[in-house]
Amino acid sequence: MKIRHLILLALTALIVAPVVACGTVQRVAVPAAEPLIPAGMMRLPAAGEDKFVVLTIDDAPSSRTQEIVDLLARYDARATFFVHTDQISEDTRLALLAAIEQGHELGSHLPADEPAWKMSEEEFSAAFAKAHTELATFGDGARLYFRPPHGIYRPRNMDTSLTAYGYDRPLAALGIQRRYVLASFIPWDAGGNKTNTDDPDLNAKRARKYAGQLARNVYPGAIVVFHDGEAGGREARLAATFISLEAFLIAMDEKGYDVISLSQGIDRISRPE
Repeated sequence: MKIRHLILLALTALIVAPVVACGTVQRVAVPAAEPLIPAGMMRLPAAGEDKFVVLTIDDAPSSRTQEIVDLLARYDARATFFVHTDQISEDTRLALLAAIEQGHELGSHLPADEPAWKMSEEEFSAAFAKAHTELATFGDGARLYFRPPHGIYRPRNMDTSLTAYGYDRPLAALGIQRRYVLASFIPWDAGGNKTNTDDPDLNAKRARKYAGQLARNVYPGAIVVFHDGEAGGREARLAATFISLEAFLIAMDEKGYDVISLSQGIDRISRPE
């Protein structure tokens, strides 16, 4: 990685993550961080007080994806699932199809949760094409949105693939010159690396704390992240995510926010209600 990219990442970390779990710091930091990450979309430009939040679910699918879909249905919420296509099996495909049927959508998170910014351009091109080809089998339910694993993007290695497959078109059509999807808040839905797998009560407490902080600091057009996926020993963290996600959905309902997918948000800012 070039030194200027390392400097960029360091500056972004200093601005966005001085207190990872502090939603207030992150909310204030977003406008300052955006110029440092010109290709990454951290929020949608909501009109006035149009109260909506974009919900994204990373690292899908898993054996519990259907449970997430059922939870979202209870609160009339919609989401964009960023999918690791290597995790798609016969059963999880059915869960993703059920998600699409209920108004959710799929985006690319590459085949697996690995640091794509370390790949050569050829390696990234092969991984990106593999994920795109698999997602294309879901028809209109898959959209041209990309979120790099770990949120790190390397233009020199990735721009060519995104352009070749048209992933820069949906936002460019609205005059938004951003090529991939980030978020307005660092995801901490399952307690991050601090999740104590031996203490479910502590995990639940941290999950509810995150949901409360997020709900207090969310704003129109914000993009939030929760997680699916059980790979890498995340079973306990996924259990905590269910607690966090439901608490957040309840809070959004109480605050009068619509919880919607990325495409719904883009449609909403292009045709304000």
